[in-house]
Amino acid sequence: MLRAILNMAWLRTQARRLCYFNMAICVLAMGGCFNVKEYGYVVKQNSEFRTENEGLKKKAAALEKENLVLKEQVKNLSGVNDNFRYDNLNRPEAIELYRLTGIYARGKDGAKELLVYIIPRDTKGDAIKAAGNMTVQLWNLAGSSEDAMTAQWEVQADKLKGYWGVSMLSGYYRLKFDLPADLPASEYMVKIGFTDFISGKLLTTTGPAPLK
Repeated sequence: MLRAILNMAWLRTQARRLCYFNMAICVLAMGGCFNVKEYGYVVKQNSEFRTENEGLKKKAAALEKENLVLKEQVKNLSGVNDNFRYDNLNRPEAIELYRLTGIYARGKDGAKELLVYIIPRDTKGDAIKAAGNMTVQLWNLAGSSEDAMTAQWEVQADKLKGYWGVSMLSGYYRLKFDLPADLPASEYMVKIGFTDFISGKLLTTTGPAPLK
């Protein structure tokens, strides 16, 4: 709302500039203070100011409309307790791996890919398309402590929202990551971290990523 008020003040200032400019033209014209060439220049400037003023009027009308909308929003929310609003937001309380998560062969060249299915669940256990950032780690359980983590990926919220899918049983995020063809045959595990944008909580889960 503050932005709308400041914009309105700026528009009024611009309108006053145009008014003063027109007054100056009238004064100069009555006094015969400029020649034809100067007069043409002033007329051109006046025309440009008029065009600008029309644009400012349209912006002012749009800002006035936006201001009314913001006032209505404030009015509607002012009667609702902040804690009550937050407590009733549908937000994730846990994440879980779906059983289709695993490492799959891709094509005939031996390349592999990791498919990860993550289901965010709310307080009632229902799947929810939550906004946030996700971290996926692939661990080789047979590897040494130095190289046990095989790979790590970061998926930002603007990308993550495009990976949401729905089956007959549930909704989930489906993520796909390329793996090298020479990935050792071993026992693998994935670690998932999801930072929820509403609560700020970091939700985590782990589970097997079998070779399919």
